[in-house]
Amino acid sequence: MDINSLRDLEMITQDAYILGKVVDLRFDNLTWKIQGFCVKSGKGISKFIKTGLGRSTILVKPCSCTIREVVLLSDVLNNVKSFISADIDMFMTFKMINGMKVISKENIHIGTVETISLDLKKWSVVSLKIKLNRIAYEFLGIKKGFFGSKTASGILMTDIGKISDVIKLTLDIKAIKNQIIID
Repeated sequence: MDINSLRDLEMITQDAYILGKVVDLRFDNLTWKIQGFCVKSGKGISKFIKTGLGRSTILVKPCSCTIREVVLLSDVLNNVKSFISADIDMFMTFKMINGMKVISKENIHIGTVETISLDLKKWSVVSLKIKLNRIAYEFLGIKKGFFGSKTASGILMTDIGKISDVIKLTLDIKAIKNQIIID
């Protein structure tokens, strides 16, 4: 699953309280463990959960849920209150790395972050999907097409060496070429 398929889904408790809509997720960029969903709280829900103000962003920590057309929490509101807190800037969000430049070990611009893949059973961020830079096509042995940029998946979070104003991979261009899958 990727973050884009979660965005704008309503988060609902078993007793049908709508907590709000998923807007992002927070993760630890050292362990890549998901710290919780950033949820734009629904009108009036703050008085029930006693966190934030009406329509503020709350953090719903990892808990048992089912994801289909909504994110359905496996418990009632009173029991999920312990998984909910005000959203604070302690951890990175997808919005912070979305569109960020990705470079190889040798500083070749590979592309920009398009989305991230998630493993919600382990509550972790697994890999990046990258919109490839046309300059990287030659290095990666990819033929240029007529219809826009190509994307590649398969860059694992463990392949990231450093995140600053760019994401620097620990992989050289040859390793990237052998690892990525062109979508």
